[in-house]
Parts: sequence; C-alpha cells; structure tokens
Amino acid sequence: MEIIIKVILFPFQLLSLVINLVLNLIFMPLEWIVRRILNRPLPNARYMAVFIDHYEDFDFYGTREEWEKSCQGVSDEAVELFAMHWAHLEIANGGIWQFFFNSTGTIAPEAVKGFERIGLQQAAHQLQQAMDKFPNGYELDSEKRREIVEEIDPDGLLFENESDYFYNHVCNLEWLGPPQYFEAANAYYDARQHA
Repeated sequence: MEIIIKVILFPFQLLSLVINLVLNLIFMPLEWIVRRILNRPLPNARYMAVFIDHYEDFDFYGTREEWEKSCQGVSDEAVELFAMHWAHLEIANGGIWQFFFNSTGTIAPEAVKGFERIGLQQAAHQLQQAMDKFPNGYELDSEKRREIVEEIDPDGLLFENESDYFYNHVCNLEWLGPPQYFEAANAYYDARQHA
C-alpha cells in the first residue's frame, strides 16, 4: 500500500519540482534586476551620490556592532545621509513604529544627525522625541528594541504624532511632488558641490 501511494504521489512531486525550478528561473533574474535598480540613485536624488559607493557595504541587518563595523572608513556624512535615507523609506512605508521595529531602527541615531545635516531640524527633533519615549533610553539592539516596541506600543499609537509629522512635512505621501527631504538633501548636496 505504501508503494502504491508513493507511485501515485511521484508525478505530483515531480510536477512540484519542475514548477519550482521554472519559477526560480523566472524570478531569480527578475530579483537580480530589481536589486540592481534599487541600488541605483533614485531619479533626482542627487544626494545619494554621497553614499552610493558604500550602499552594498552598510549592514544594519545584524547587530549594532556589525553596523558600526560596516561604517568604518566611511565619512560621517555618507553614513548619516544613508541612515536618513533609510529612515525616510521606512517611516513613509509604515511610520516610526515600523522604523524602530525593523532592523533599520539600529541606525536611528545617525538618521537624526542626517536630518540635522541637511537642515531638517524639526524632522530630527521629531525622530529624537520618538526615540526618547523608550523607558530606559533608545535601544540599539534590534531584538531587544523589537520587544520593547511591542511592549510599550502594542497598538502602534505611541509614535503617531511623530509619524504624522513625517507624513505631512517630510515624506509628502500625497505624491504631489518630491518629498521635502529630497529637496533639502539635494540642496545640501548641491551646496556641498559648489563649496
């Protein structure tokens, strides 16, 4: 009986293997193309030139120590603009809660400095204000920070005011034009180029 079941299931297992192989052949090149596109400067995001050469080297997926190691030999300017760039992406997508919950939250201190560097003092203040809501200081370890975020903000409302500031003044989620941070970052970059 067991052999009969195996014989009956074999064509389905083979079909599953073939489908899996075909999908991998289709989507792996697509994934490679998407990764190449995503690792290129966005149109009109001239400021990304400051950090684009280090984009693949930065590592905020591991520990804070791994992040700091990946920043060795890179200018503070490049690190801060990269961190600000990722803070904007995460906050625009899911608010400050998402930024803190995800591994990108590891780079929050540098993101604050990045917003300050390009002249968005209020954005830096709002992000720092959200960081200050952690009961024992902002946690840089991703796993511990996730636990704290879930504990202090189970409904995702604790950082709502700061997120709203970003949505309304930094991210420009209505798609009526470039985000305010694009304009400020590009102006910073342009001034830097002409100095």
